[in-house]
Amino acid sequence: MPVTDSAVRYFLHEVIPNGRLALYQLDEIVDILEVDPDLWRPVALIPSRAIPQAREEQSNRPGFQLMVDEAEYSRRMIFLPSLDACVRAVRNALDADVWVCSEEPIRRHTLTPNAQMDFRAKAMLEKLPNRESVMRSIRSIAQALSAQECLVIDALDETFTFQITDTSRQYPQSVRLLAHFDERGNPIEKGFARGRWRDESTRILGYRLQDFDGPAGRSNGQHPQFGQAVTYPSAQPCTFVLCSAFRKSHGALNRICGQCLFEGVSYWYSGNLIAGHFSAQASPGARALEVLFDRGRSFERIDSSEVPHFWQRLVPAIYKARNVESNSRPKQTAT
Repeated sequence: MPVTDSAVRYFLHEVIPNGRLALYQLDEIVDILEVDPDLWRPVALIPSRAIPQAREEQSNRPGFQLMVDEAEYSRRMIFLPSLDACVRAVRNALDADVWVCSEEPIRRHTLTPNAQMDFRAKAMLEKLPNRESVMRSIRSIAQALSAQECLVIDALDETFTFQITDTSRQYPQSVRLLAHFDERGNPIEKGFARGRWRDESTRILGYRLQDFDGPAGRSNGQHPQFGQAVTYPSAQPCTFVLCSAFRKSHGALNRICGQCLFEGVSYWYSGNLIAGHFSAQASPGARALEVLFDRGRSFERIDSSEVPHFWQRLVPAIYKARNVESNSRPKQTAT
């Protein structure tokens, strides 16, 4: 839509290496490597040293790509009135050998070393009739944070949002909790939680948030909500019959396994939930289920639609297992 010159504003967007390298498969991250902290920390804030260091690490690990942190649009963006002002800001950053700053950190009030509150949210909180109740929730959450987690409280459209981020994880897994409160400070039953915060949020807020470790945390081909992982469901080939799929219920939660039938032959498969290749081998009909129960019932049943790229990953594994099986059979010579 047409706007006046005075209404046009800009913000600067810079991608910054974050000290990690990633290996991708089918648009999903399969593996992440950390650059040596002793090499990375001294150069992380100095572009002229950080970029060569990151590229050198990438060249030493074929197949891995640099991971970056990207500026995102928010109410704390530093807006500039013209393209000339953007050019000056970039020139200043180059001259000073610093990253272009796109967010104003001074707009947040520090509650604890790992908990901050937007100044607008702080002003709203001061006027709440149940201020002490909300502050008790904030203190309880802040006390339960791990060393890698941080809490940010924002005000948006006369409501509060509580967001917990784990700085040791990549997005979207880094977002551990998102909770909402109305203008009176009462909890709004929407938002989500991951990991231990599913139970912690129920204890502190008094209601259960959506579990984003489960199917709700995946977009299944739709436009992802904030905090959702992008997945791509696929159609089941007509020659396959899925008999079972299980996920580890504690410990290594990324592990899945199960059993399927292909052309009348039973196969046992296993792999990671999020991404990566499956491995498979021919097995007796009920062997897969027996193995699960022999392991102390530490698996829970899931649906294949919860697994990203399930059939694209399973089909090659089954074909490979079938070829191995056929090549291992004794050769017969016609006489």
